Amino acid sequence: MRILNYTMNSRVAGVYANAQQPSFKRAPKEEIIMPDGRNEQQFFTDTIQQAKSFLGIKNLGLILHQSCFPVKDKDVFIGSHINSKALEVNKFLHMHGFDSIQLGPPGMTKLSPYTSSIDSKNYLYTDFEKFVTDEYANILTVNDNNDDIKKAIMQVDKEGVYEASSDQTNFNKAFYVVDKLYEKAYKNLMLKVENKDPSALKLYNEFNQFKIEQNDWLEKNAVFVQLKNLLGMDDNFFEWPDMCRNFFDYMEDKDSPFHDEAIEYYDKLNKRYGQDIDLYKFKQFIIDKQEREFKSENGKLPYSTDAIIGFHMMDYFAHKDAFLPGYRVGTPYGGEGKAIGNGSIWGNNQVWDIPVLDPKKLFIKDEQGNIIGLGSAGKLIRQKFEKLLDTYSNVRIDHAIGLIDPWIYNKSRIEVNVGRHNDEDPNVPEHVIYRNAHGANISMMHKENVYGYDKGWDWHVTDMINQDIKNMPDIDPDGDYAKILDEILLPLFEEKGVNPQDMPWETLGCDTPKFREIFDKNRNGKVLPEITSSYEWQIQKRMADPRHKNDTVMLGCHDHPPFAQVCDDNFFAQKNCQNGIYEAPYIVGSLYPEKTNEQRADIMNQLSWDRRLRVKLKFAEMFRFAQKIQLSFMDFFGLDKTYNYAGTQNPNNWKLRLNKDYQKDFYEKLAWQPGDKGVNNVAVNMPELLERAVKSKIIMDGGKFEDQQQLLDDLEYCDKSILKVKE
Repeated sequence: MRILNYTMNSRVAGVYANAQQPSFKRAPKEEIIMPDGRNEQQFFTDTIQQAKSFLGIKNLGLILHQSCFPVKDKDVFIGSHINSKALEVNKFLHMHGFDSIQLGPPGMTKLSPYTSSIDSKNYLYTDFEKFVTDEYANILTVNDNNDDIKKAIMQVDKEGVYEASSDQTNFNKAFYVVDKLYEKAYKNLMLKVENKDPSALKLYNEFNQFKIEQNDWLEKNAVFVQLKNLLGMDDNFFEWPDMCRNFFDYMEDKDSPFHDEAIEYYDKLNKRYGQDIDLYKFKQFIIDKQEREFKSENGKLPYSTDAIIGFHMMDYFAHKDAFLPGYRVGTPYGGEGKAIGNGSIWGNNQVWDIPVLDPKKLFIKDEQGNIIGLGSAGKLIRQKFEKLLDTYSNVRIDHAIGLIDPWIYNKSRIEVNVGRHNDEDPNVPEHVIYRNAHGANISMMHKENVYGYDKGWDWHVTDMINQDIKNMPDIDPDGDYAKILDEILLPLFEEKGVNPQDMPWETLGCDTPKFREIFDKNRNGKVLPEITSSYEWQIQKRMADPRHKNDTVMLGCHDHPPFAQVCDDNFFAQKNCQNGIYEAPYIVGSLYPEKTNEQRADIMNQLSWDRRLRVKLKFAEMFRFAQKIQLSFMDFFGLDKTYNYAGTQNPNNWKLRLNKDYQKDFYEKLAWQPGDKGVNNVAVNMPELLERAVKSKIIMDGGKFEDQQQLLDDLEYCDKSILKVKE
């Protein structure tokens, strides 16, 4: 678009001439009208989409967990994906080319979303603004004389310091404020119901219907939370008093000698704490209702959720028959028992303390061993994914090996210590460390000579590990765990109309032959896609492999620091090698094919010292060669903090979020010039990087710039005449 002039619409007076030297503030403006009649925001959005279409980008997603959404007015110390600020973020991201948002796991948790429950959702994400509407029976009050939300916040932040400046979730304050607001809202609802308020009766009837439909898990989850609070103990209910941990089982077993006692215990619990138990159910009703309502918001991007491999102890409590007693899921961190760290032959294997589904409870079989139905474990994993797909547009499969051949360990055979890991920051407080977890992948247990000497371990170590694995019980004699994918999940995905080819399958970790046999199976001419890390692969070469053409490509995820913090001189020197991700002739040659050899040599030299250019070229490479891409919110917004330092007990883990001025900060970073602060805060300038990718594709496909001159002009305008303009 050869833009010579443009005008502002009737809301803003004046005519602006010479678009190459605009005087307005940076960022696309809705009030500016382009020569073809579109406003500038729509022009910007359309230009980005046209570039993506030309490049063949099918989906561009942003990894932004629920708690990471921005601080808002009357913020409750944690982000939310379903409030008015979230809708603002959705529209902002759509303008910048994003097609979807990758959320974290939705379950109830106190910190890491990857230790959350599968049934109970995290009610901290509640949108309390809706509580002051007729639809929610005005169960909270916000007016000039009384503001229930503000009052609760001021109890822990009287001066409003958090809202003004914070970019960190405060979980303690969030739980305090949210629980206080729920207590008041629930009490108000009950009073309004007594007074026959029509709106309250409608909401209350919805609540009762929810309790009936979800009773299978809801009652036990609510009681679990109540008992844990009463006892003052943690989630490990196996350490609770016998009646507390088993009374549901005793009630269900009429032949149990404790049957009558359990019924009496349950009746007393409800009589004394019934309102608290019902309040927990109300929280689950509201968060479920609001998530479903937000799906239909105009301008919302599709949400994909993260399907964690694990289960919470609350899930175990509610579905005991589905789990394998005494075992937990982990991963062979450090190399499947390699002698590292503390000198043990079992190394520093990661113990996740995640309950293991009982392989023998996955399926119901006839006398010939044919599968004729789902057992308790099979029903539970189907229910887990079914619930996710009923709420979200897609799912990311976390730790896919755990769905096929998980590495498990006997919880009774681990060492428990207090201290720090060898490579951990000395400022990190001492914490519990589990070591010497004796484990194996399910397919290997009770097998002989699982590992050969090709591992490079000392032969004594290999023999000891093999002997230990041989002596493990054969918990899955029929190999049923490896059938979960084909017998349960893939049929469910088809039933729900979700294409597994569109899912990111995270396959990082230690592969096993059984995992590869199942995961790499050709199903109707297709194989399941994986996640390709741009940390490890030259994307042009990786995408040329038919096996990985459909992979989701990402440079960093929730466990990585911002890439601008990673690609320092040492990193670049290590990766600037044959087949390395910064092999200079590859990355410069593939992205600047129109340049002369001398010009490319200058760019290669610049890469040796210019960290900002390194960052930009890696993202441009992804846009150029990948069809499905995910960026972390840290990278896109150019943050200099890390959401989660993987494998550590860093006190700031899982707390980073966008601040209240996230858009202003973003646009300031895009307009950075030499001499400005924040040289390593490299936000993603979509028009700039897409223009580079488009130019590369045109030349490498044998075309000329003139073939796409309009698109190139529009991208250049969006970059240089909007995003890089100083105020």
